[in-house]
Amino acid sequence: MAPNRPKKAQTTIEEKSKLPAEERLTWILDRAIEDPMKGIITLIGPTQQGKTHFIREYLVKRGYTLLMINPQNDLPEDLGGWPSRKNNILSFTQPSFVPAHLADKLNDPSTKIALYIDEGDKGRDDTLSCFLTLLNPEERRIRDTYFPPHIPILMSMNERNTLPDTFVARCLFIAFPQADMNIGNRPDLQAVKHFAHELCPPPSMSFPARPDTPGSLHKLVRWMKYREFWTDEGIKWAIVRGLFSEKGAAVVMARLGETIPHHGKEWAKEVKSTDINEHIIEILSAADYAEQVEILTILADRANNDATGELNKVFTAFLNCQEALLAVKRPEQLIEGKAKLKVALVNDEKK
Repeated sequence: MAPNRPKKAQTTIEEKSKLPAEERLTWILDRAIEDPMKGIITLIGPTQQGKTHFIREYLVKRGYTLLMINPQNDLPEDLGGWPSRKNNILSFTQPSFVPAHLADKLNDPSTKIALYIDEGDKGRDDTLSCFLTLLNPEERRIRDTYFPPHIPILMSMNERNTLPDTFVARCLFIAFPQADMNIGNRPDLQAVKHFAHELCPPPSMSFPARPDTPGSLHKLVRWMKYREFWTDEGIKWAIVRGLFSEKGAAVVMARLGETIPHHGKEWAKEVKSTDINEHIIEILSAADYAEQVEILTILADRANNDATGELNKVFTAFLNCQEALLAVKRPEQLIEGKAKLKVALVNDEKK
C-alpha cells in the first residue's frame, strides 16, 4: 500500500506572483524609496526570521550608510536629543543615533544615508510618540532634526495585535518571510537545504489591527500607477494587505478586480463610451509609455469610426481635460481628475 502523503497546501496569492519572493520584496522597497508618501515599509513577522538581515543587506547593496534606531533600548532623549534653553528659546541636541560626522550631511543627497528602525514595536509609549513625526511623510523630523525625502526610512517589528492608530496609519506592513519563501534557498543554509524548509516553513501571521482610512487610500493610489501592481498578484496583495484591515483588504482586492481591467489594450478595444471616463485615468496610469500610446491610438481609431459620435465626445473631453491628463502622471490627483472629467462631460451635454 502506498504511504499516506500530506495533502498539498492550497496555493497562496504570493505563489501566484511572477517574481520570486526576494525579488518581489526588493521591487516594493525600491518603489517605496522613490516616494515616501507610499507608506513606511515595515517588515513584520516572528523573531529570528531574518528581517533585520534582509533590510541591512538590501541597503548595503545600494550603497547606503545605515543609521539604526532601536526603540526598546533608546530613551526619548536618545532619539530626540536633550533639551536646552538659551535666551528663552528651547532647542534639542542632535539625536544620538546620528554620528557627528554625518550630522551636516543629512541634507546632501549625494551622501547616501538610510534610517532603519529595528524592533519598532518594542519601545515605551513615550519613545514611540517621539518618532511619530519621523514616520509622518510630511514632517520627517524628530524634534529639531529633519530627515529629507531622499533618506529612506524602513522599519521591522515582531507580530503584535495592538499598536496606536497614529503609529499604524504611517506603516505599510509586509509579511516576512513571505508565504512562498524557502529558507533553504539562503546562501548560508545550503548545507541544510534539503530539510530547512520542512523544519522552518513560513509561519502564518497577522498584522496589528488598523482602521481603514482615507490615508490608506491615498497611499494605495500611488502604488496603482505601476504596471507591476496590476500584472503581479503577489505585489498587489502585499500592498493591499499592508495598508488595510483584513476585512478592508478583501474589499479592496475584490473591487480592484471588478472595476480595473488588467490589460489596457483589450480594455480600449471593448470599452463602451459610457464607461471610458470611469477607468481611463487608472488604465493609463498603470501602463508604460509605449502601451499608453497604443491605448490612445485604439481609442482614437474607434472614436473616428463611431457613427453615433458618443465615443468621440467622451474621448475628446478626456483629451481636453488638463486635470484628467495630469492625474495620469500623478495618481494622488486621481479623485480630482475624475471629478473634473465628469464635469467636462456634463458641460458638453448642455451644449
